[in-house]
Amino acid sequence: MPTLFDPLQRKHQIDRLQKLTPDTKPAWGKLTAIDLLPHLTDPFRTALGEYDAPPTKSFFTTKFGKWLLIYGMKKWPKSPPTHPKYDSEKQGRKGNDFEQDKTELFNIIERFGSMPASTQFNQHSAFGKISYKTWGFVMNKHIEHHCRQFGL
Repeated sequence: MPTLFDPLQRKHQIDRLQKLTPDTKPAWGKLTAIDLLPHLTDPFRTALGEYDAPPTKSFFTTKFGKWLLIYGMKKWPKSPPTHPKYDSEKQGRKGNDFEQDKTELFNIIERFGSMPASTQFNQHSAFGKISYKTWGFVMNKHIEHHCRQFGL
């Protein structure tokens, strides 16, 4: 399974995201390219304890729900529910300075991906408590989902 703890996978995803421009249009959903950057950045900040987005109890925090979304589905569906703290139309941050936001995203991907296996990340906003290994897989899958959305 591809994980952001693999330096080659991190490079692959950053190279794809490098192609994003402020004018890149999504194939589905309301998210803009400008707002995508904080949307991708803030879950990393949550993992690292720098952004508060407590998990909401739902089907996704159950053992079966986690397994289904994380491992059972090869691709996430279009427009799945988004935690309000990551939704720019609710409580999430909006993009501010495109190039600065892009640099912030790339830096946090590298910082997250370089964390040792002994790291205890915070709870995931959708899945609750997940392992180090699962965090690396989920964050890669989140980037993958939005790269498909924006044709990257």
